[in-house]
Amino acid sequence: MKAIASLIIPNIGLWLVFAAAIFGWVRRGRASRNRALIAAIGILLVLSFPAGPRLAADIWRLPVPETPWAPAGAGTAVFVFGGGIDTDGYAHFWPSEASMRRVSVGRMIAAESGVPLMVSGGPTSGAGPTEAKVIADMLATEKFDVLRDDTALNTWDNAVAARAAMERYGWTSVYAVTDAIHGRRAVACLRAQGVPVAGFRAPRRESGITAEDFIPSVRGLAHWGVVGYEIVASVVYLMKGRIELSDLHG
Repeated sequence: MKAIASLIIPNIGLWLVFAAAIFGWVRRGRASRNRALIAAIGILLVLSFPAGPRLAADIWRLPVPETPWAPAGAGTAVFVFGGGIDTDGYAHFWPSEASMRRVSVGRMIAAESGVPLMVSGGPTSGAGPTEAKVIADMLATEKFDVLRDDTALNTWDNAVAARAAMERYGWTSVYAVTDAIHGRRAVACLRAQGVPVAGFRAPRRESGITAEDFIPSVRGLAHWGVVGYEIVASVVYLMKGRIELSDLHG
């Protein structure tokens, strides 16, 4: 019952828009003046199927290994790309859901392998703490040491920080940890910076397409934003000369 409600309630408005458009088109006839509107509604309808962005994400994301995680080798450090922080507006901060996913996997790999763990993430607001500090403070409660990069403002800066840390600490490679959809651009930036990538890990494997993914929903439209952002950001990095097409290969 809860699952059905979570599917229906958020999408009632979207379904009503589609129903009204179809009803109006049928009632007024297929006049040429209505074709542009109907075409726009049709495109919106197609984009609202979650199956579309799921397929696009499957093509774009880096493959995640079948095993839960692979141990990092000697001379390798686990490098976690920060995923943001949240706040209550009263100077209290905590890692975002994305950061928690990423650092949890990074900590497990580092602990099992006995290698250093670095978290990269700079300030997200003028007066607030950095992503790396908030995440490191959370890990400190578990008595787990973590290296920090407090300067990175974007994925390219993360890679620049990884290169600097590799030279400073004498690492030979890094084991990159971030979300799967972000992995292709993240690893490309590391390669462009001359950082050998010993492995890649995302917090979770994505499930396959289900029947629900063929029901128009707000979720489908939102997922296009995530996939589109990564593709556009990669194109921008290519245009700026930060990465090359070869860096994007899995």
